[in-house]
Amino acid sequence: MMGDFRPEDAMRLAQGRGILGATSVRDPLELLAEGAPLSDVLSTLCLQIEALWPGASCSVLLVDTAPIGDPDRRSLLRFAAGPSLPRSYTDPLNGIRVAVGVGSCGTAVATGRRVVSANLATDLFWKEFLPLAIAHNLASCWSSPIVAKDGAVLGTFAVYYATPRTPSPEEIACIDHVTHIARVAIAAHQRERALSEAQSLATIAARMVRLGAWMIENQLIQPFKPAWARLHELIEGVRS
Repeated sequence: MMGDFRPEDAMRLAQGRGILGATSVRDPLELLAEGAPLSDVLSTLCLQIEALWPGASCSVLLVDTAPIGDPDRRSLLRFAAGPSLPRSYTDPLNGIRVAVGVGSCGTAVATGRRVVSANLATDLFWKEFLPLAIAHNLASCWSSPIVAKDGAVLGTFAVYYATPRTPSPEEIACIDHVTHIARVAIAAHQRERALSEAQSLATIAARMVRLGAWMIENQLIQPFKPAWARLHELIEGVRS
């Protein structure tokens, strides 16, 4: 599985790091250290590959939960980066479902494995999206899952070409390195967001405490005491 890490994986990462270091695109790890938005870091990863491989167009899609009340409970995929892909292509695909057979990316997330669609014209995963791909001169797509340390699939990194083709071992090494950096960036973003939400909740709690103290001080809490006493009785009844 993609979540497993073996010695040969470390070798591929090292190889990819060395190859990508030759590009003139800024190091995405520097952007991450500077606190740049996640979209900027992921776009830079795409630009690194595109600078290295003329003719390639790259994208990053992230997994999103289905909206509340949506009868289809399957997760969605949202475009987080795709600097060289036009909106006329990305907009119709934004929000596709995660499932086997839903393009290369939907299948990669559903299976947790790399999906190489060497020829979109004959690939069953692309039957629904083939007209859109043809309209934008896309003939092949390699989609690799971005896997968290706990094995959860966070999204995909995809490489498109205008001609049918499969990746070489060198290209796979670069993609493995890029998905590793993407995982680090996404995890850092998630930690920062969780910290921000915790700080917001702490601020709200502190305000509620001050409000309660003010109400007690001004004897405004008396009318609510019977209701609170009844609520306390109900809670104690449940506990017992």
